[in-house]
Amino acid sequence: MLYSNISETYIKEDRYERALAYLSDAIRIAESSGTHDVLFYIYSNLCVVNYEMCRFDEAFRYLIKLEYEYKNRVGKALYEGFYHLNHIGYYIRVKDYENAYVWYERIQKLDMTLPENIEFGLKLNKIRLDIFTGNLQEQEQAMLFDNLEVLIKASTNPIEIKRCSRLNFRYCI
Repeated sequence: MLYSNISETYIKEDRYERALAYLSDAIRIAESSGTHDVLFYIYSNLCVVNYEMCRFDEAFRYLIKLEYEYKNRVGKALYEGFYHLNHIGYYIRVKDYENAYVWYERIQKLDMTLPENIEFGLKLNKIRLDIFTGNLQEQEQAMLFDNLEVLIKASTNPIEIKRCSRLNFRYCI
C-alpha cells in the first residue's frame, strides 16, 4: 500500500512516469504477497496514470481489472466513488462524452454520502463535460470560470488545489 500511496503524490504532481515506477512495485508486491485488497487502489491509479498519458488501451485494460476488484467492494462509498470517477475520467479523455454522462448519472443515483474528495472530483468532471459538450452557454461559461477558484479552494489539500487549478484550465479551455 505504501508504494501505491507514494504514486498518488506523483500523480497529483503530474509526474506520471515516476508514479508508474511505484505502481509497478506495488502491483508486484500485492500479487506476490496475496494482499489483493490493495489491488483496487493500484488499478485505479494505473487507470488514471495511463489515461493522463494518453495510453488509452492500457487505461482501459486497468479499467477492466478495476471492474473485477470492484465487484468485491460494492456499497462502500470510497470504492464507489473511485470506481465511478475512473470511468468518468477515462471516457472524458477518450472523448466519449455520452458514456461519461452515463457514469456521472449512475453515481448521482447512489444512495450514499460520498467522501469530500470524491464529491470535488465529480464537480470538476461535470464542469468538463458541460464545457466539452457545449451544454453551457457563453454567459454560463464566464460565470463558471469566475466561480471556479472558489470550487478549487474548497479542497483542503494544497497539492490537490495546485493540481486541480492546472487540470481545469488545461482541459476546460
